[in-house]
Amino acid sequence: MAPRRQVSVRLHCVGTAQDSRRLAMIMWRMEFLLLLLATFIIGLSTSTTAQSDKLIVPGKRIGPVKIGMYREDVISALGKPHNTVHSRGSMGIRDFYLYGKKQGHHVGLGVSYNSAPYTVDHLDVSNDTYATSEGIRSGSSIRDAIRIYGSGSQNCFSNVGTCWVSYHIGIEFGYEPKNNEIFEIDISAPR
Repeated sequence: MAPRRQVSVRLHCVGTAQDSRRLAMIMWRMEFLLLLLATFIIGLSTSTTAQSDKLIVPGKRIGPVKIGMYREDVISALGKPHNTVHSRGSMGIRDFYLYGKKQGHHVGLGVSYNSAPYTVDHLDVSNDTYATSEGIRSGSSIRDAIRIYGSGSQNCFSNVGTCWVSYHIGIEFGYEPKNNEIFEIDISAPR
């Protein structure tokens, strides 16, 4: 085996102090432009992620909207809601923001806020846009959800013909017993 030769290179720059300042200014401008470009790219990917995030995570979130998120942050992520409902009831003063156009009882994404400081405490989705990591979405069979999550706590309301299966991990499925099809998925903080 032949011995390795070491090669060294020396750079020698000849110039004035003014040339050095110009070079420093050019380097500073390039660094500044690269920083601006990186900020722009990160901003684009964040807004694209918010728009394309369609995952339901029990007890935590639906898409980019998380339990505990401030109302202003939801509007930043999703834009202005299609409809707003203000109510006063057994749970106190509540605001509901609805995203998506109504088709039957399928609204889209519903966001419920508690009274001041107006943080998200309940989310629901009633279309097939959003799904759990296991693929359960509105329109799935309740049998598939029970196979994945277990039997849960079931309540049926014969006067409206719907049933609900709740889980302590913060997810609830509304379904119609006549066809066993999930029509709504609700998310809240785990109990």
